[in-house]
Amino acid sequence: MGNERQSILLLFFRRMVFIVVVGMAVVALLWTLVELDDYRFQVERLREKSMLAQQEQLKHEVDRVISFIEYKRSEAAPRLRKQLKERVNDAHQLATSIYERYKSQKSESAIAEMIRTALQPARFFDGRGYLFAVDGTGTVQFHGFQPSEIGNNLLDGNDLEKRSFAQKFIDAGRSAAHEGFVEYRYLHPDGGNGYAEKISYIKYFQPLDWVIGGGEYLSNVEDDLKQEAVNRIERIRFGKDGYVFAGTYDGVSLSGPAKGKKMWDVQDRDGLYIVRELVSKAQTGGGFVTYVMPALEGKKSEPKLSYTRGIPEWKWYVGGGMYVADIDAEAKIQRAHLVAHLTQHSIRLVVLMLLLVAAALVFGRLLQRQLRTELHALFHFFERSRKRDARLEPDSFQIEEFQKIARWAAESIHERNKMEDFLVQSEKMTSIATLAAGMAHEINNPLAGIMQNAQLLEQRVLSDTSRNERVAEQLGVSRESLKRYCEAQRVKTLIENIRTSGVRAAAVIRDMLSFSRANSAELEYRNLAETIDLSLQLAKVDFDVDERFDFQKIAIVKKYRPDVEALFIRGQIQQVLLNLLNNAGYALWESHINGNAESREMKIEIDAVVENDWVRVSVSDNGPGISPEAIGRVFEPFFTTKAVGKGTGLGLAVSYFIITRQHGGDFTVSSPPEGGARFEFTLPTSSSQVHQDDSVVQ
Repeated sequence: MGNERQSILLLFFRRMVFIVVVGMAVVALLWTLVELDDYRFQVERLREKSMLAQQEQLKHEVDRVISFIEYKRSEAAPRLRKQLKERVNDAHQLATSIYERYKSQKSESAIAEMIRTALQPARFFDGRGYLFAVDGTGTVQFHGFQPSEIGNNLLDGNDLEKRSFAQKFIDAGRSAAHEGFVEYRYLHPDGGNGYAEKISYIKYFQPLDWVIGGGEYLSNVEDDLKQEAVNRIERIRFGKDGYVFAGTYDGVSLSGPAKGKKMWDVQDRDGLYIVRELVSKAQTGGGFVTYVMPALEGKKSEPKLSYTRGIPEWKWYVGGGMYVADIDAEAKIQRAHLVAHLTQHSIRLVVLMLLLVAAALVFGRLLQRQLRTELHALFHFFERSRKRDARLEPDSFQIEEFQKIARWAAESIHERNKMEDFLVQSEKMTSIATLAAGMAHEINNPLAGIMQNAQLLEQRVLSDTSRNERVAEQLGVSRESLKRYCEAQRVKTLIENIRTSGVRAAAVIRDMLSFSRANSAELEYRNLAETIDLSLQLAKVDFDVDERFDFQKIAIVKKYRPDVEALFIRGQIQQVLLNLLNNAGYALWESHINGNAESREMKIEIDAVVENDWVRVSVSDNGPGISPEAIGRVFEPFFTTKAVGKGTGLGLAVSYFIITRQHGGDFTVSSPPEGGARFEFTLPTSSSQVHQDDSVVQ
């Protein structure tokens, strides 16, 4: 039994269920203990929290009122200035209109009287505001509040206050802007003979040399603002019986149940001077006061909590209050909610635990099934991996780890197949290279004899040398007859054919020897773009496949940068590029003469992109492409798809060995179904990437 093997899936399922059940039990126990302790803590702190919440609400309501008052006070002066300016501008416009209309019809004094009549009764700011005018000598021209001042010169006399603001009026009118605000002290309508702070807006009326103005007492603005604040305070209600109240520092209530009464000496049942305590807190930055509310206007005589804060500029305190019993009632409601919540939460926890256990069982079964499926897929793939047609789709796996394993396995098998293909191709190329070397050496000597004898034949039969003349004369043969005979039998053409065939055979032998031998040239770091450009120039000159077509008709698209550099042997890479360009040109020409490329531009694209320590060079065309049967053999020696006599089948084979052996790079070919072919090879940018094969195939 000790050696009994268990399935990882069954073992995983059992342990998962055990962990879930035990974990749920532990969680439930801990939760119960924590909730009981928390309940006791919450009960102890509930009233405190309720008190803090109500204190925060009281403070919030009071702070809102204070913020409102501060905002109104901050905008009172700008608003007053704006309104004064509008009223004076309206009066100035009316005076200008009257003057312009009657200046050619009436005398200046008559027009002045018309303006006085129009502006004298004007009122604003609930009847408190009025208009006035003073001329350049300080004489009052009209006065909306004190008509008795009309005709008086404010600059004369002993009243320093009048002389001061009169001069300010004139100075403002004669300033560069011809207008402005003036602050001064003047007799208040409600203050008997007392003076109060006032602000006026002055604007110069040039036709009559007047300054027209209108003003308002700052105390009036302040009184309006205070009344607005009291009205707002009296409307504020919150909670069950919460409200905001206000009073002065000397104990007069401005709102609330004792509005208008002086409450400075009022005590609660415990002897606490309520207003005195509220004022004290307000004057020291604000604070809370707990007291028993007196029986005022039907208010409950019960303990109350209030927060108060001061407005020093007005000598006001603003407060908000709430009955303590309301706070306790709120705490009791919250405590009942807490008990109900704990009960419901406990029931939900039990139900949730049962559901989680059931879900864990279902999930465990589903996961076990999925694991089994994906493991079997992996096992099946590894069993079939001995065959080359084994396929595995990593995206078909739902579990990330299995996806990684599947992707790694698929890549490993793919790399293994590529290595096997490379080894087979390399072995094949090595064998063919050995054969090619032997054939080249064996054919080279007889070929040399054929070429040499063809040359001798031409010299001894067709050349007009003294030796040929002497031998012909000895044999009694006429040279002229011999020439006519050779011409009739086309002997010279036959000899030329022998020499042409010999040259082609010699080129084949050179390619075979280049294929079988390593090049001893050194790799150099140089500009690759220049080599590509030179190869293109040579291709344009050398490529001549037919009189009806030439390389110039092909559109060349250069995508490489002019400063791209790599480590390579210039002559060899030039040979590779020429092979690729010639093959692409031949494919385009063949498509052209067969009528397959009439509707589109013939194009060859060349690109060179730096990728890490390599430069990837690509040559692609939009020709007919390469068939699936041929694409796997394009690098084999002597394999060609060209017509007889058009190619040796060694160009790509030699190019392949130059890139892979001499430069340590890769050489690939692709041809999409829609047509065209793309050859790509890599060149190193660092000597550490190069592993040259310097061996010579024997």
